[in-house]
Order: sequence, then structure tokens, then C-alpha cells
Amino acid sequence: MKSTLFTLLAIVLIQYYSPAQSTKKSFTVQINEFTVVRDSANNRLSYPVVQKLLASGNYTVDPIRDSKGNPTGEYRIRRLKAEDAGKREVILRTPGIESLPKPKVGDTLPDFVCVDINGDTVRRSDFAGKIIVINFWFSVCKPCLYEIPYINDMAVEFFNRKDIVFLAPNWEKTSTIRKFLEIQPMEYRVLPEATSLIDALNIRAYPTHLIVDKNGVIRYSYAGGLPGIEDVLRRDIKALLAKEDKPE
Repeated sequence: MKSTLFTLLAIVLIQYYSPAQSTKKSFTVQINEFTVVRDSANNRLSYPVVQKLLASGNYTVDPIRDSKGNPTGEYRIRRLKAEDAGKREVILRTPGIESLPKPKVGDTLPDFVCVDINGDTVRRSDFAGKIIVINFWFSVCKPCLYEIPYINDMAVEFFNRKDIVFLAPNWEKTSTIRKFLEIQPMEYRVLPEATSLIDALNIRAYPTHLIVDKNGVIRYSYAGGLPGIEDVLRRDIKALLAKEDKPE
């Protein structure tokens, strides 16, 4: 299997109200590695930094205009404000990712039986009533490698939650993964040679992240490398916990 490298494209969807009109208008801003994005001190930010900030869900961008009010083609990044709610949304997309098969939100996680890196059997039924956070990866996938330290930190935050498990299925041989983990440990429970689970979900893009609720339903699905994915996953897990912890 080979890794597919994607160029990430940040798409900022902004809805605004014209002062002179009562109708809502909208426009789309497409940001790539060539787009000039500046901070409040007018410094140009690198593309990875911009992606990281936008992926957190706490930032947005505004067009920079000249003295006559005309757009310059550059953008200013800033924190979201309360008045932005409902008027703008930041979405990170990977061009072409929509054409690849991936697990769908609303589908049920299939039953599976795997063996983890320590030789212990892992079954879907072991996690009944628990939230399952899954990272499909492999050891020479550059986007996978980039995000491991960050998702490790995210997983540690939920270490004391007994109702959340973190799994990392991988299609490589156990011996290969053991050597890799000696250099780069993972806080997820690693499942080597998990081809049956990978094939059952038709995983084709790496990394792929899933969050499964306590009823076994896939609630969040992300395919392809996404800088800031740890912030996205952290936000989604907290939202799911808040919903499921709420008394009926």
C-alpha cells in the first residue's frame, strides 16, 4: 500500500450582512500555500501556522483592503468574536478527498477481532458503552508521522476517562511497528496487521480518524492529513461527552 500525499486547502466560508441591505450575502475565500495571511502586527504567517490556527476553530480571516476599500488579495487572521456566530464558518478540506471511499457518519462500526501490539485480543464487544477514538495510520505515512505527537497529547488529556478508548489500527507487520514504536511511542492502543478492520471500513486515505459513540455509531469521520487534527478531535470528543453525559 502506498501513501497518497494531499495538498491541504483551507476554505473560509463567510456570511455577512450588508449595512445598506437587509439580505444576507456570502462569499468563499480559498486559502492555499501561496495566499498571504498576516497577523495583527502585519507579519506574514506560514501556511502550516495558518492551517493550525484555522483548524482550532477559534480563528477566522478578514480580507485586507487598501485606502479605497478595495481588496488587496491578502487576509488578516483574528480570533472569532461572539458576533461572528452564525455568520461565518471555517472548514478545512483536502482537495480530491471527497472522491475516496471512507467511513460515513451514521454508519455502525462493524464487529472486529484484532490482536494488539502486546499480543492481547481486541474485540468490538470489549468497548460496549464506551466512546472509541480510532486513528488509521502506517509508519511511512508522512502526514501520520507529523500528527502523532499531537494526538498523543490529546489522548493523554482523556487518560482518566474510563469510558473512552483510543485505538490505532495499522496494516503493517507487528515486527515493523514494534521497531517504529521504539522511536516514536503512541498513546493509542496499537493494532498491527488489522487488515480485516481496515477492509471492513474500506479505509483508503491515511491518516483517517473516527469517533464512535457509546452505541457504536460513527459520529465523526476525517480522512487525509489535517494540521490541527488534535484540536478538532478534542473538540468533537468533548461535544460528544457533553451530549452523552447529559441526564435525560
